Amino acid sequence: MKIADGEDGLSFTLDNGMQVVVTDETELGIDGPTAARKEEQLFEPTYRVGNLIGGFTEDTSTDPVTAALIYTNWNFEDPIR
Repeated sequence: MKIADGEDGLSFTLDNGMQVVVTDETELGIDGPTAARKEEQLFEPTYRVGNLIGGFTEDTSTDPVTAALIYTNWNFEDPIR
């Protein structure tokens, strides 16, 4: 999904209206024996409007939801590292 609002860089609203908070407990990137090194993964240091986000939460009943894992956070048109 795409980020529609991400003012503080640590929480964001997806284009479907879901508000998401990233905490110190949120896992970032992909791990495992075949995963690319973290610095090669499509992951930016902040969450900003236009980024594509891949991840999941274990509880969608809260508002905002807390991200359990973010696999991808990338802006293909204007990437930053």
